[in-house]
Amino acid sequence: MSYHEDQETILRYDRSEGRWFAFSSYGPHIQKIERLAEKIVSVEADANGNLIEIEAFLGKKGVKIGWPNGLDELSENAGVDG
Repeated sequence: MSYHEDQETILRYDRSEGRWFAFSSYGPHIQKIERLAEKIVSVEADANGNLIEIEAFLGKKGVKIGWPNGLDELSENAGVDG
């Protein structure tokens, strides 16, 4: 596969439309976005046909936002002397 040098994933929520927009040039995220896509806006492929970039709208349940690993556990114990 041929990837861009800078790989990124951007998620944006449009409250008026009630859906998520996703862009990615990072391989593992491209695959997830492709599976979750409600509507694919555009894709870019390399010479071998492998996707190297995707833009898509995701369904309402396509994105889950959570705390980084351990953060919820730390906040529960905040202020408690060990």
